[in-house]
Amino acid sequence: MSYAMGEADLAEEVTVAVEAASALYPRLTIEAELESPHVPVVVDVDRIQQVLTNLLDNAAKVSPPNGTVEVRLRRAGDRATVSVTDQGPGLSSDLQSRVFDKFVRGRDTSVSGTGLGLYISRQILEAHDGDIRVETGEEGGATFAFTLPVAAAGVPR
Repeated sequence: MSYAMGEADLAEEVTVAVEAASALYPRLTIEAELESPHVPVVVDVDRIQQVLTNLLDNAAKVSPPNGTVEVRLRRAGDRATVSVTDQGPGLSSDLQSRVFDKFVRGRDTSVSGTGLGLYISRQILEAHDGDIRVETGEEGGATFAFTLPVAAAGVPR
């Protein structure tokens, strides 16, 4: 996979993805909480949009009608974290350990998908010196969070 790296604003990219998902899934409330209004990163914007779209699509597929998907952007030092939390059934501990592998799908086989989205997302994020993880809440729901390095000041576009 090739990458066209350049400086971008992660807050802007999250906003674009949330607006697109909100239009695509009007039955859901998709809330965005941006801790910082500007988070400079050096990324391939199309690939980061692919990751965001994948996470939002997955969250929408498993959330109940009229449910809420929460998207948060946080910055801590030289790292930025984006999390997407759904109101679905959550993931078993076995599935959590395998969910980023090729062809792994959730337990609800009526939900469409190839089992490649999270695998590809992980590959994209690793190519950006980032990572991705998942946690399941005690009462269901899953949070997928990815971390990227924040660009140093003065990084050329």
